[in-house]
Amino acid sequence: MVGPAEPGTGAQDAVGAFVVGIGLIAMGAASLLPYRYQAAEPLVPALNSYWIYIHMSITLTSYTTIAMADGRASSARLSSGRVTG
Repeated sequence: MVGPAEPGTGAQDAVGAFVVGIGLIAMGAASLLPYRYQAAEPLVPALNSYWIYIHMSITLTSYTTIAMADGRASSARLSSGRVTG
């Protein structure tokens, strides 16, 4: 885990406020879309296949594996104390 920023800098607070602000703006913009873009519709026949379930489960598993490996590598690099940039 990343330790706290230096006392008195508020660096993590500033980054957190920025990220939350971007998220709120994105949700607000999405809520203003016309209803036809918000409603779910049935899949087109080309995508209505059992292969879509296989494809999506493999894709989700691979992205999860990559994210976990990246998290472990970043954690190991930060904990070693040799971060140069």
